[in-house]
Amino acid sequence: MKNILILTLSIIMLTSCNKDAEIIEQVNNVQRVEKSLIPAVIQHYQNITQPTNGIVKLHLYRTLAIKNEPQGGSSSIDGYILDDNGEAQDFGTITVGTTSLTANSNNGNMYGGGNIESREYYGLNTTFTGTSLPSTTMYIPKKIDITNFEQIPGNRPVIQTGTTIEWNDDDKNSLGVLIIVKYLSIDNPSGEHPEVEDVVLTGDDGTYTFTNDFLSQFPDNSKLSVTLVRGNYEVVTATDGRKIMLCNYSMMEGLFDY
Repeated sequence: MKNILILTLSIIMLTSCNKDAEIIEQVNNVQRVEKSLIPAVIQHYQNITQPTNGIVKLHLYRTLAIKNEPQGGSSSIDGYILDDNGEAQDFGTITVGTTSLTANSNNGNMYGGGNIESREYYGLNTTFTGTSLPSTTMYIPKKIDITNFEQIPGNRPVIQTGTTIEWNDDDKNSLGVLIIVKYLSIDNPSGEHPEVEDVVLTGDDGTYTFTNDFLSQFPDNSKLSVTLVRGNYEVVTATDGRKIMLCNYSMMEGLFDY
């Protein structure tokens, strides 16, 4: 990151209007806002921390209980671009594959939303482009499925040291698979333990065996949320110098007894 420039009076006035926006540099009259828009699940890949001025994302969330329902879960293409005040702006038309997105002035200039499906793009090379964005082709890994467990009402699967979890591997996915395990006190009424969350990044070979080192931090006889995530990302530079995150990910979550 470049050194912080001396703030001019106009910049001081601008930042005083929006405490969430910290202007860190001004180049050719384009101001960059210190605000990371990277989804938490994507940040686990290579510890991404660079600031961005906007995001365009495809995301798919499903649960183990509905994995056999083709249209189950939530799927969307959406995003937003920030102006110099840290507010969402109309950045022109953005296209993902054959899907065109425009800023919705009635919804805070957000792009896309729950009525725009992303499912058709998983497992494909897909091009992102826009009025002010460079054309960028990215591989969108296959939607991820937990293949060796079922979520049956009233009969949760069991996870313990030595348990192997399996998924549909994708040999084109170079970033690997995130395995997120959470202990949430709201799901464990005893309230005797603090909430715990940890993440493992493993190769996308379709199998992972839980170790005692990983699971021992969670309380015995508890209910754990286990989520598998697979995705991809790229940060591109728009014509005015803004950094825009393009990303995609699919998730499948199940509840397990431990």
